[in-house]
Amino acid sequence: MKKKTNISIPFDNTYNWPTPNMGFHRKIPKILRDHGLKATDARKDLLNLFHKYKIPLTAEMIAKRFFHRDFKLSTIYRILESFERKGLIRRVDLRTNSIFYEINEHHHHHIVCQNCGIIEEIDGCLVGKIIPKSKKFAMVNEHTLEFFGKCKSCTKS
Repeated sequence: MKKKTNISIPFDNTYNWPTPNMGFHRKIPKILRDHGLKATDARKDLLNLFHKYKIPLTAEMIAKRFFHRDFKLSTIYRILESFERKGLIRRVDLRTNSIFYEINEHHHHHIVCQNCGIIEEIDGCLVGKIIPKSKKFAMVNEHTLEFFGKCKSCTKS
């Protein structure tokens, strides 16, 4: 049984969000069409959101971000499902009751503070070093690896 943690990622103007890549939004319609999807406003906005913030998001967090739009939660779930099926986004297990998704741009892992919920992306992977040591496996097709602990700020307080 998974241990339930209280992860809460702030999704408002008080959080210092990363600066978006302004050129990406122009590429979105082609990216969607290349993946066999129509470039609807909802799909374009959602893919841009994932690229812009580069953090794992839940459908509920996305709905809060688009509260001013006519996006229903069911529409968001359908888009997330189609994006995942087409490989545009992937699920991330952060040991919560919510499903988190993130853009599938490059391979990385996460460190999650179990106290405040901050998430840090970690580049690099050790799978290439682990597999040669395996006695029963020749290759790994996919994997996930997330680390959980306490951030430096929470350790100080």
